[in-house]
Amino acid sequence: MALTKLDLQLIRKIVREEVRKEVKKEISTEVLPFKNEMYEFKNEMYEFRSEMYEFRSEMYEFKNDIKNDILQFKDDILHEIIGLREDMAILTGYRGQLENHENRLEVVENHLGIPQS
Repeated sequence: MALTKLDLQLIRKIVREEVRKEVKKEISTEVLPFKNEMYEFKNEMYEFRSEMYEFRSEMYEFKNDIKNDILQFKDDILHEIIGLREDMAILTGYRGQLENHENRLEVVENHLGIPQS
């Protein structure tokens, strides 16, 4: 008995369907574990990303704290320097009097008759 065109078409259709089923089945068994691993990897990446954002915000806060400490330290030092400059200006203005202080004391002691020590 010879096969007709219709029989051959039906055989092709059945073979195609069976091959597709087998391929889907094979792919499912091969791809499903890979797909699960990809989901796990994706979740790990999301966790890593959130950790990185947290780390970045901590570093930003740390940077701001250090910056504020440095600025405060700089401000404190500048105030000290300004105070020292004012003291130096005062001392410079009275320098002649301070250097001549011993001579002036001798003159006063001699004038008052106080014995020199």
